[in-house]
Amino acid sequence: MMRTSEILIAVTVVLCCAAAAAAAAPTQGTFTEVSSFSIEKSPSGMFFHEDQGLLYILCGTQTNGEHYLYVYTTGGGKKCLITIPQAMGMTRVDGFYIVGSKAYIVDSQGPIYATSLDKLGGSLYEVDWTNPCGCSADGTCSSTEETWNPTLTKTWSLVATDPSIGDGGGVDDDFRNSGIVVVGDYWYG
Repeated sequence: MMRTSEILIAVTVVLCCAAAAAAAAPTQGTFTEVSSFSIEKSPSGMFFHEDQGLLYILCGTQTNGEHYLYVYTTGGGKKCLITIPQAMGMTRVDGFYIVGSKAYIVDSQGPIYATSLDKLGGSLYEVDWTNPCGCSADGTCSSTEETWNPTLTKTWSLVATDPSIGDGGGVDDDFRNSGIVVVGDYWYG
């Protein structure tokens, strides 16, 4: 059965608390809906490609299975479907970001399967971005469906028990990152 998911594109108002008001009541935020549309699979990450004016919507719908990257207009027009085959060894993709000729794919459960020979076992993968659908600056794509076997260039594995994580601890030895932003030589998960 195909699962439908809603995509909501919104302009969000950022909330901030006064530094001196330790007991201040939270301020309710607002947002303005810009667009809303349904896609065929459950989204787990989204990236807006400014040069193309297109949304790349990552769907990690099955642990250790195939993963999907949809290309949509902000108005909900489907341009392309990219399949990342199971053989790539990614476990549960949950975030996506493109910078120039590199793409970054978050794997929230990669380290859990690090001992499996057919799995990459990382938390984040840097891959060569080849623009598999041939999408251009005018928002058009030369292909509507592609299989993408990206070339892995770097892997990072996050371990929840590492002192540098500092997220308050927990009962899980695996740090499950689910999103990413890349700025210059740094990534934030």
